[in-house]
Amino acid sequence: MRIMIVGASGYLGEKISEMLSDHKLFCVIHKNDIKCASCTSIKITDLNSHMMRELGLDLIINLSNKYQRPNVSLSSIAEANLITPFRLLTYAVEASVPKWVNISTALPRGINYYSLAKDIFGDFASSICLLYPLQFINLKLELFYGPEQPLGNFIPNMIDALLHKESIELTSGRQFRDMVHIKDVLQAIICAMSYGQSGYHSFHIGSDDIHSIKETVDYLKELLGSSTFLNYGALPDRDPINYQVESEPLDQLGYSPVVTWKDGLREMVKRRVISN
Repeated sequence: MRIMIVGASGYLGEKISEMLSDHKLFCVIHKNDIKCASCTSIKITDLNSHMMRELGLDLIINLSNKYQRPNVSLSSIAEANLITPFRLLTYAVEASVPKWVNISTALPRGINYYSLAKDIFGDFASSICLLYPLQFINLKLELFYGPEQPLGNFIPNMIDALLHKESIELTSGRQFRDMVHIKDVLQAIICAMSYGQSGYHSFHIGSDDIHSIKETVDYLKELLGSSTFLNYGALPDRDPINYQVESEPLDQLGYSPVVTWKDGLREMVKRRVISN
């Protein structure tokens, strides 16, 4: 297959590029992105519908993403999660690219600007699929993790803090989150690539093994043998304790998680400790 990956420079993009190295890959990059060795790099400023048509693409995988954080502007959140993907989607329709696999979020639509932008893009895609012969698979993730994931993500940050800090200020930890191992995320993408039904489809990619943030952090502390004091309740709860995600049945996609919560965290801790 001839596959274009948008956002290949991040952790998930690197793993997908490795997994799909037997295919012809085109990676859309920004000016300062590191070029991927397994991809033909294309600057996003050079990309248009004519180029997409010339490339003869079979599939676009969109990983374009920017989280909402204190030092991130709202305009950059909208650009990465909505404006750029929508522009590329219109190019794809004009170039008759038959399939788009999209990585989105399972967070509730109104919880922040990040989730709102992701959800609005999904709305646009759903409407476009009613008018054009495009298959759009929207994969919604809550929180994924895995070996070699860099700092700046929840699990690596917690492991690093438990290794090096005397105490950590936390929320109540009552929030339940469905954490998915990178192996299962990659499996879901493979399933989406071979999914046969036309039109727009949305799936919540989960682990079927949901635990609270407190359970997760306590288990990491136990694995590490850490003496760090966990100050639960020091920070206010910002996110919902739990929420429901609309999804088509996962058996239709052919996805079934294989990495358990404890096995995944145990593997990650082992590798982090060795690397330190």
